[in-house]
Amino acid sequence: MKAIQNNKGLIIAIVIFIIAILAYNFFLKPTQTTINQGLATEGVGNDVVALYKSLQSATLDQSLFSSQIYRGLMDFSAAIPTQPTGRQNPFDIIGQ
Repeated sequence: MKAIQNNKGLIIAIVIFIIAILAYNFFLKPTQTTINQGLATEGVGNDVVALYKSLQSATLDQSLFSSQIYRGLMDFSAAIPTQPTGRQNPFDIIGQ
């Protein structure tokens, strides 16, 4: 009985700690939901298969390249001149 009275503060602290753990588990801990794996993975990859099928059925009309409109197209692109290169290591300390 004397040991309980001598360690009264320690016992109260332990009881409060246990009550805090129980309160967290019952009131604050987020609930975990389980997902049926069969339902979660059922639709995975269906969009890829549909895209693959649509690409397989795509055709290109070769007569497009022999038409007068295609042959009349002009290339107006400009050549990009070469630029002088900078430092070998742009992240190196300046002055070295």
